[in-house]
Amino acid sequence: MLELEGISKNYHGIQVLKNVSLEIKSGEFFTILGPTGAGKTTLLRIIAGLEKPDKGKVYLNGEDITHLPPVKRKVSLVFQTFALYPTMTVYENIALPLKNLGFPEDEIKRRVKDVTELLGISHLLNRSVLEISGGEAQRTAFARALAKDFSILLLDEPLTNVDYKIRERMVVEMKKMYRTLLERGRESIWIFATPDSRETLALSTHVAILYKGEILQCGPILDVYKNPKNIIVASYTSYPWINRINAKVNVQGSECYLSIDDEVIIDASSQREFLKNYNECIVGIRPASIRLYDEASQRGILMKGLCELIEICGSDTLLHFKVGNQRVIALLRQRVPFEFEGKEMRLCVEPTEVFIFSSDGKLITKLSER
Repeated sequence: MLELEGISKNYHGIQVLKNVSLEIKSGEFFTILGPTGAGKTTLLRIIAGLEKPDKGKVYLNGEDITHLPPVKRKVSLVFQTFALYPTMTVYENIALPLKNLGFPEDEIKRRVKDVTELLGISHLLNRSVLEISGGEAQRTAFARALAKDFSILLLDEPLTNVDYKIRERMVVEMKKMYRTLLERGRESIWIFATPDSRETLALSTHVAILYKGEILQCGPILDVYKNPKNIIVASYTSYPWINRINAKVNVQGSECYLSIDDEVIIDASSQREFLKNYNECIVGIRPASIRLYDEASQRGILMKGLCELIEICGSDTLLHFKVGNQRVIALLRQRVPFEFEGKEMRLCVEPTEVFIFSSDGKLITKLSER
């Protein structure tokens, strides 16, 4: 187990990390999700021993390693930049850390063979790293990290500098690597830093949302996704970002309604006790939760809106429309013809997919539960 206890860090008077505390267990694929400048890299560098916290402690299996140098920590890193030596071959790049640690040549060859076969780059061993593609360079960087003995693998936005097709493949490969090593009995902690919610949802078992140096929420990925504590967490676990729709709260006796520019009226009577002290709220709806209204079943909350723009994303469609004066995005798992642009459309969302936030972004309640 890795424990971070009250980690704080300042650079030139700017607080980069504020009292960060986490527990990460062996076997977890743990993601630190947050925007650029949130403090993700600084936190990874403190775990690696490349930086010292101003306050707080780092424990590994109960041992205080806060001031232990990097060489004495069983930590392996993959950086945002590949950090490969251009004058060396793929084999030499992977083998170099093992040579520096004093491993015998036979053991080095065995380890390099194992990891390059796992990553499908064994045919590249004799090539210069200047002769390989970006995806192959990223796999070489992964191989170099995996060849070492490690208790913790730190992945600092390792997919940022490859194109989106390679990124999609590498997400699959990372998941395979993680599972394969677990199956081989090499339990370890994987900590992945990224600003990308899609990578997070695809890879993680657990997640911490880091925002302006603070942990906003932490836990199993599906728990955080289904039960965000505030609108920032809901946004960073949604692709595209969650729709933030301003609404008025109208309580009449035992009934409660949410009004969106008088265009959409949502019955929220089941949540009256949570909403009775509010005049306004923010209705949060993930784009993927919106679908075309089905006249036959007439299920869900009906939303009529003017279609402003249609984006075709492969077999999916991003639909930009207006409800009253507010813009809403829907991610539809189907093609929508461009002819709908400029026309009114009927869309809907299940009540169970609707979050209600206060004006300052704190979760008040969900509209309903199953």
